[in-house]
Amino acid sequence: QEVISYPLVGLEALRKVNSLDRAGSPLRISNPLAAGQEYLRPTLRASLLETLAANEGHSEGPFRLFEAGRVFHPRDGQLPEEPQMVAGILAGRRWEPSWLEGDGRLDFYDAKGVVEGLLDRLGIPATYEPFDDPALQPGRCAQVLAGPPRRVKLGVVGEVHPAVRQGFDLKTQPVAFFELGLDALLQVQPPSRRG
Repeated sequence: QEVISYPLVGLEALRKVNSLDRAGSPLRISNPLAAGQEYLRPTLRASLLETLAANEGHSEGPFRLFEAGRVFHPRDGQLPEEPQMVAGILAGRRWEPSWLEGDGRLDFYDAKGVVEGLLDRLGIPATYEPFDDPALQPGRCAQVLAGPPRRVKLGVVGEVHPAVRQGFDLKTQPVAFFELGLDALLQVQPPSRRG
């Protein structure tokens, strides 16, 4: 399911996903229309996790959500950088409840499988290396790198850190997550696959 959210977020939501230290101070708009929508988002993580939290009250899943959109990174004395990103979360049961299937939960490997499927369709070979991200669980996080001949960081895949899940009052665990830079994907996509 695609999520389309406002590009404005609150400082508290950014704190919950540990985004404040990674990209510097977010850009505050001068005339916000509502509390909680005062800053241009530096990441898609907060809005996806808020959407998951809102939907958990209506269903036990499975949840498979993604969003594609611009994020905003400040630059000294210039307009912000506005990279295009795609991010997704997977949570809940892997299958609908049935006596034929176990109670498997969506996890890191499911998110990695989504990323692998996307990159395979785009013709982009990739490798995965352990990575530390404050919003993701240590040991369950990897950076996604374009494979040979050029090594370009495409994004990250992992499971949301328990402290972040608690900050959003998420009941479902684990919550798998991926985030990819669309500009990086276009940079390494073979010319024969562009269209």
